[in-house]
Amino acid sequence: MLLLAVALSGAAALGLYVNATRPAQDAAGSAVRRGPQVGVTATHQGQGSRVAVLTPHTDGLEVSFTQEQRELPAGADAKVFAVNGYLRQLKSVPPEAEMLSVDLQGRTAILQFNEAFRQTYGSIDEKIILDGLRATLGLFPEVDSIRLYIGGNALDSLGHADLDEPLPVIRAAPPAQAPSPQP
Repeated sequence: MLLLAVALSGAAALGLYVNATRPAQDAAGSAVRRGPQVGVTATHQGQGSRVAVLTPHTDGLEVSFTQEQRELPAGADAKVFAVNGYLRQLKSVPPEAEMLSVDLQGRTAILQFNEAFRQTYGSIDEKIILDGLRATLGLFPEVDSIRLYIGGNALDSLGHADLDEPLPVIRAAPPAQAPSPQP
């Protein structure tokens, strides 16, 4: 009976995750994804540059983020620095796991991780990891989606979610604007 209860709760959590991460469709049928309000923009490479590093906060199955601007070391890639700063905060990710590089193929960021990142995570930890990666790369306007790789091979899962297709980034929702007065 206990095994059945655990299986059902795992299936329910996975179902909620899949629904929460499925991209919405606009009128033209294109994927649109709006996510947690992170309200930040990334500062790109350059001397004295700063980059936003996100910190996750959970409330049940909901994940939100706060950000901290950190000094970007000379010669560091802003995307790699931001992702690794995020990963280092997660207790579920081994401390030696890191993103090694990022390449853009069109508007898809190809994230190359080291072997230590290859783990089977629980469904909640997986959601926190994936949402954080999507929100972090969503800070960079040139990126619309991400793919995860280890050793040049695409990851198909971190445990539960299907990663065979690019994942849309999570962008901060634009601030609401007051309607213009009509003459």
